[in-house]
Amino acid sequence: MSNTTWIFKLFNTLSQSVIPPNIIALLIVVPSTILYLTELGVIFWFKKAFKSSFFKLFAARTISSILGLIGLCLYTRFGSVGFFLSIYLKLPGVYLAIFYFMTGYFYLVEGTCTITLLLNRLTALVWPLKYERIWKKLWYWAIILAYILPLPITWHNLFSEVVIWVHDDNATFTLYTDQNDPLIAAEFNGFFTIVCLAINLASLFVYKRTKIVSSQQTDSKQKMESRLTIYSILTFFGQLLYTFYMMILYFVATQLQNFHIDPDLGELIFLSVFNQLCWVNDISTIAIPAFLLLWASEMMHSHIYKLIRKICFLPKEDNNVVMVIPKQAFTSSTMNTKQTNS
Repeated sequence: MSNTTWIFKLFNTLSQSVIPPNIIALLIVVPSTILYLTELGVIFWFKKAFKSSFFKLFAARTISSILGLIGLCLYTRFGSVGFFLSIYLKLPGVYLAIFYFMTGYFYLVEGTCTITLLLNRLTALVWPLKYERIWKKLWYWAIILAYILPLPITWHNLFSEVVIWVHDDNATFTLYTDQNDPLIAAEFNGFFTIVCLAINLASLFVYKRTKIVSSQQTDSKQKMESRLTIYSILTFFGQLLYTFYMMILYFVATQLQNFHIDPDLGELIFLSVFNQLCWVNDISTIAIPAFLLLWASEMMHSHIYKLIRKICFLPKEDNNVVMVIPKQAFTSSTMNTKQTNS
């Protein structure tokens, strides 16, 4: 394939366009992370108000998302924009391996936490009156398992040899390691997608059957449970976007040569896809779950709104209601009362 073709020129341009995707990612991740951390703080500060098992599982996933974001910054983002190259070159290899471990491990933890959230919503539909009693005994075991299960397939990352590849500009750089790990990520993504789709289909089936029957709950309680269920399903589709992206990344990294693609073009295609990693990750794992919770939980929305009013030094809302009675109505009412008494 000639290097003068428009396809080569297109991917050559995309592969070198590092700054625009990172600016987009920055505009997404800063407000989303602030909101996500604020929601986490509200849950811990108002424990009695957010005592349901859903918010405990939500907090566990939020922590894994934030730690995964930190790992992604240390392993990928700083290098793509040329931050701290001199420091990275002096770091012992074990630190680079830890950065690599964080990206893979917390990504799998987040996926496992999503599965537990979907199971929580399924049990809320099947046993709407007693599911909290069930999860009262299960939630901490679910969180422990969510953080333990990914270890067998990620612990070896701590002993990986990570290579720093400095680009031609002598500023930006990329960390490289085991070529088999994209395959591991793709296999987990396939498993994650199948399990979550099965749980979602079961939830939709149960919801259609019990939507009318489960009228023993109050309207507000039923509305909250329905919104939290929809929230869990929508955040799964957000992570599904990231799953598809990782599968595409694995394909362009390892399979293009099987289709007799020019090696130079294949490298440009890989770099073009890889450059989109940050903003895809931010939308899927940070922005969607953070902002959707404001809609799903009126209680969380209320606490965030009050906090914003305090930060912006806005006056407190006056909840006292004063009834104003027109003079004419008051006079006629008084005259009618007098006539009745007489």
